[in-house]
Amino acid sequence: MLVVLHLRGVTVSVSLFCRDAQDAMATATELTAFPNPTNGKATVAFTAGAKAKYVVKVTDLLGNVIVSDVITAVEGYNTQEIDMSQVAKGLYMVSLTAEDGQSQTLRLVVE
Repeated sequence: MLVVLHLRGVTVSVSLFCRDAQDAMATATELTAFPNPTNGKATVAFTAGAKAKYVVKVTDLLGNVIVSDVITAVEGYNTQEIDMSQVAKGLYMVSLTAEDGQSQTLRLVVE
């Protein structure tokens, strides 16, 4: 059920549905990498809706895989360190893919 409130010119929508197990499965949010730009090690961070396996992959702009790690995330906040100290300066793509195929990607700059 969705409740929409209009208060003093501001519209607020609130979902009253409970999250079920299927909604929680392997849903990752807030994918970030820091420091960005980096000159060595960077940390990839995300919030997982449930315990699940994820693939953290770093590719260059040509699609060459630089890093590919399979991790088991816990429900809540997760981090994974990636070592970018041996790669050329430039732009890289960091992707996080869940078991169910959902994927998020962000840019990481190496200086």
